[in-house]
Order: sequence, then C-alpha cells, then structure tokens
Amino acid sequence: IPHRAAGSWHVRLLSLDEPMLHLWQQVLLGSLTAAVCTLICWPLARFFPLAELVMIYLLGVILASTRLAPMASALTAVFCAASFDFFFVIPRFNFVPSDLKHLATVIGLLVVGLVISSLTGRLRHQVDVVRWESSRISALYALSRELARTPMVDALARVAVDQVDLFFRRPSFLFLKDDGGKLVVAATSGDLSFLGEDPVGLLRSVAEGVDAMGGTEVRSLPATGNGEYHDQEQAVAVCAPLLGVRGRLGALGVVSTVSEHTNTRPLVEQLELFAAQTALSIERAHLEMEAEEARIHAERERLRSALLSSVSHDLRTPLGAITGISSALLEDQALFES
Repeated sequence: IPHRAAGSWHVRLLSLDEPMLHLWQQVLLGSLTAAVCTLICWPLARFFPLAELVMIYLLGVILASTRLAPMASALTAVFCAASFDFFFVIPRFNFVPSDLKHLATVIGLLVVGLVISSLTGRLRHQVDVVRWESSRISALYALSRELARTPMVDALARVAVDQVDLFFRRPSFLFLKDDGGKLVVAATSGDLSFLGEDPVGLLRSVAEGVDAMGGTEVRSLPATGNGEYHDQEQAVAVCAPLLGVRGRLGALGVVSTVSEHTNTRPLVEQLELFAAQTALSIERAHLEMEAEEARIHAERERLRSALLSSVSHDLRTPLGAITGISSALLEDQALFES
C-alpha cells in the first residue's frame, strides 16, 4: 500500500475504531437496511417459508457489518430481527409470536446477526491495523531510501520535511542546532500562513520546548482563521526531538487539524520514527563532514612535512658548501693577519 494513502490519518488512523460517519448516521443506515430487507421479503413471503426469509435479513446484517461500526451493526441486527418478527411471524404486526418455533427463529436471527456484526467489526479493525502498519513501513522505507541518497545536512532536512508532508499531508518543519546551540529553522513544508505573521518564531518556541523537555510534545497553536486551518481548537503542532548519540540535534514536527482532545498516539509514534531516522542520517552527515575535515587536515600535515623534508634536502648541499667556503675564508683571513 503506498504511503500516500495515509493522508486521511486524522479521520481513520488516529483512532482505528472511530467510524467515518457519526453514530446517528450509521444507526439510520442500519434502520434503512432493515427496511430494504423487509421490502425485499414482502413479495417473497407468499412463495417462501420463514427460514428462507431469514437469510435475506442475515445478508443485510453482513453487508451492514462491513460498512458500519460495531455498535451500529449490532443495532442493525436488532432492527432486522424486530422487522422480521413484526411483519412476517404469525400473528403479523405483533411482536409476540404465537408459536415457540417462530420465537426460536427470531432469537436465532438476533443472535446470529450480533455474532456476525461482532466478528465482521473485529476483522475490519484488523484490516485497518494492517493497512496502517503497511503504510508506516512504506513511509519509513521511503524516508530511509531518500536519506541514504542525500549527503548534506541541508538536503537531509529538506528530504525529511518533504517525506513528513507527503505522509501526513500536513505542513511540517525541522529545526537544527547551530554551532552556538541555538535552534534555527532548517526546512519547512506547506502553507504556514494561518499561524500569523511569524510562523517560524511560533514553531521555534514549540521546538525549544521539545528540546528542553526531551520528549514529544503536542501543543495548541493560535490559528488566525486563514486558509485550511480555520478552527483554532484544531490547530496543533506535534513535535518530536531529534536524538543523536552525542545529544539532541533539533526537532521535527507537523502541524495538524486534530483537536487536543483527539487521540494522537499513532501520529506521535510515526513522527518519532521519522525523527529517529532523520537524526541518525543528520548525525551520519556530521560524522562524515568531521571525518572529511580530519582527512583534509591529515593530508595537509602530510604535504607540509613532505615539503619541509624536500626543502631541507635540497638546501643541505649548498648550505654545506657555503659553510665550508666561509670556514676557509675565515682561516685564510687569520693567516693573512698573522
């Protein structure tokens, strides 16, 4: 599954049990499913016994379970059992059957419908978990591959924010420490105009808090109401520290529309994985730069030693001749004076 498909994380991935529709909307769909099954069974009741009509209601429960939340699926099973009892079990238009075998049929329909809805809900949840894990693995692989191709720190920062933006489809940012230990913005991605006139300064304060605390932080942002993030309560920054072997390198974050009351655990976990990969790559780039500087320094010292050795060797013979001639002249001068 491509990691691009994870862009709807704020709807589905942060809470895998959270449905796409509101509960009342799903309950309405469940009641409509029971009504449709009743309309289908109504003309067929003349030709088929009740046992065959039950299969149509079970089919409706199965279809509803694949699309609705577990609670709505269970209510759909109750609606189907009630409709079957009310419209088809003798006496009709009454919830009290005259025969115990009909009562057993209604109870069996209810129990089977509830079991089907429960099992289908669990299966759908497991499928969502597998999709989420697959998207996470694909995103981490893509990030690792791009980081491995990039040698420079500035380019690594750009790759990291681009991959975070691509996965979450939300603005992202990355701050790194300079030589003085101050956090400076290394790269940003997406439109940050909704944060006001100084979005970089606002995000720097978040990064500084993360760097001071040493852990991932979720902080509400004062959105201005411009652009996509018009709801101030839903503008938050999730920021994770870049932890290297030799200390903290900076912070990586993403700006979200999730309110502070929403479960952000999957987002935090994925962002921390991105931050860990990015920190390793940045530290690797720093070590490579230091190794290159050490190699250049060693090469410079080697050339310096070779140059001094060459100069001393080339000057040794003429200096010896000059010393000998000077000594001879001094001796001749001493003889001349005597």
